[in-house]
Amino acid sequence: PGTAVLVVSFLGGYCASQAAAALRRARAVRRPPAEVRRVDGRRIVHSASDAILSIDEEAVIVFANPAAAHMFATSVANMRGSSLARFIQAPGHDTKLPLDYFPAGGGRAGRRATDYAVTGIRANGQLFPIEGSISSIEQDGRLVYTVILRDVSERHLVQQKLARSHDQLRQLSSALQTIREEERTHIARELHDDLGQLLASLRMD
Repeated sequence: PGTAVLVVSFLGGYCASQAAAALRRARAVRRPPAEVRRVDGRRIVHSASDAILSIDEEAVIVFANPAAAHMFATSVANMRGSSLARFIQAPGHDTKLPLDYFPAGGGRAGRRATDYAVTGIRANGQLFPIEGSISSIEQDGRLVYTVILRDVSERHLVQQKLARSHDQLRQLSSALQTIREEERTHIARELHDDLGQLLASLRMD
């Protein structure tokens, strides 16, 4: 009987330990370790097609993904530690904080209400239109800002071409209207002259 009790106790403990191990494995599958999540997050940010910047409270860039470096025609290393003013045109002389580059109520644009229209500065000094959004989180008692930017140069070019096409169509429509009016006037004048000649011939008869 004592041996049976030991066997039952051993089996019970073994099953419990196996069940606990299985539960830990299931939890590990459902929720990967924090380090794995951080690696996946960095991989996602690095492969993103939009330019992504992390900025501190003094508007200094602490992180830039490859898409941001490509957009501004520079390298990630050159962007880190640089002021945001080097890559985004400041709206005024008193621009200091990250939010100052995206003033509320000024320059809202894009498909979402959180998009702002700003002007980018490439490494060679070329200005180009950007749509961007900004958000912030608190980390170690300090605010860190995340800025997502999209180069809308091609869209602006298309809009300018469409605007020129619309202007040309309006000019063409106005010219056609003028031609129609001139034709009506010419026809009316000819009818008047023909009618006058007809009446004059009837009087002579």
